[in-house]
Amino acid sequence: ILDLSQIPGEILAIAADPTGTYLLAIPAASHGHGGINRVTNDQSMTTVSGLAPAIQPTAIQFLHGGRDAVVADAGANQILLITDVTASPAASILATSSDGIDSVDRLAVSDDQNYVLAASSQNTKLVVIHLLNGFVSAVENLDLPCAPSLLSPLFLPHLYVLSGPTPGPVKLLDNSRGTNTYFVPPVMIPSAAN
Repeated sequence: ILDLSQIPGEILAIAADPTGTYLLAIPAASHGHGGINRVTNDQSMTTVSGLAPAIQPTAIQFLHGGRDAVVADAGANQILLITDVTASPAASILATSSDGIDSVDRLAVSDDQNYVLAASSQNTKLVVIHLLNGFVSAVENLDLPCAPSLLSPLFLPHLYVLSGPTPGPVKLLDNSRGTNTYFVPPVMIPSAAN
């Protein structure tokens, strides 16, 4: 059990590493300054270590089996890459506002680790950051049919959920061949006969 009470403020996002040994936590920014914390548990004692500063971190995802992580910093309009989160963490910038990053609060990493998807729940822009050997090889800006309430991968490669459970259709993004969006109609439950 990890005790997160050592981290002041509300926790906005958490990512647990694939082995379950530690997690990364993003608390709400205080006085315009936030950060990314690594939380571990050793012999029933929880340890919180600061990994990297950020102005207003909003989302976090693991890369490379939990060795690295990507973080959306909506306050700086940038996507950070934190390498070697367990030993000697170092932060670098993957994309900025000049690449189309604007108030990003949704992140997803492809199954093959070849790209990062970044989006905002406040607009319909999708930024695809292509990676090659851990470095940015290209950045694409695409339009979505809606402002995403989610950006969650499904069990099929390159397929992501853009909208949560609502009475209306669920929107899916297929990034396997370009960017295709599908609308899955809601399940209609027949009313009970009187």
